[in-house]
Amino acid sequence: MNATRVGLLTVLVLVNIAFVIGWVWAARRYRLRERPGPADIAIGVVTDFLDTLGIGSFAPTTALFKFRGKPADELIPGTLNVGTQRVRLSRDGAVRHDRER
Repeated sequence: MNATRVGLLTVLVLVNIAFVIGWVWAARRYRLRERPGPADIAIGVVTDFLDTLGIGSFAPTTALFKFRGKPADELIPGTLNVGTQRVRLSRDGAVRHDRER
């Protein structure tokens, strides 16, 4: 693996660690206690799988959120960005590792 690739992956990991720390900090500061339910997890699994196939995840996730009426329309953009961050990190790392073989 060349130095550029290692540097890029290191930056990606550090940004995601900072993101998770900020997310935990905000959840504690603003007392965000609502947890995702089974339907929320199912939406995430299906749409992230579609995203891995190249179909994308934002449009299907938005459609399913609108169909369920949860979360509020004002919260959908932030939910899309925050909700799939950890999954994308692990998926992108796995896909990049597989391409190197």
